[in-house]
Amino acid sequence: MEVLTKKIDFKEFQQMEFDDQDPFLYELLNGELVRKNTPSGIHQAIQSELFGRMYIFITQNKLGKIFASPTAVVLSDYDAPQPDLTFLRKENSEKFDPDWGIKGAPDLVVEIISPSSIKRDRFDKKELYERFGVKEY
Repeated sequence: MEVLTKKIDFKEFQQMEFDDQDPFLYELLNGELVRKNTPSGIHQAIQSELFGRMYIFITQNKLGKIFASPTAVVLSDYDAPQPDLTFLRKENSEKFDPDWGIKGAPDLVVEIISPSSIKRDRFDKKELYERFGVKEY
């Protein structure tokens, strides 16, 4: 017997409410709600260091904007990953949506790989970002 699962779109994802006590983060990949573990301390330290250095460089050179997770990158009606870091060149600033993050392919996404996310980050998300035209991953 085949079991079918209903895919959800980004509008449904936007309307979902999550328990504030829930220790997980969620993103939408291929219409499926994907639960991610809360990042480890080392993950957060790496993210903070990268964000700080990139923020200074990007700001000083007036290159655009950098965002840290959880910022949704809405690539399609069924794909809204939340990369650890996302960069938009100022020429692409129209992709920034003040309510929901970034709509369309950003110029750069960074995923900090954790033991629990190796397959998803190295393969699934890499393919997703390539398919939607993200220039650097």
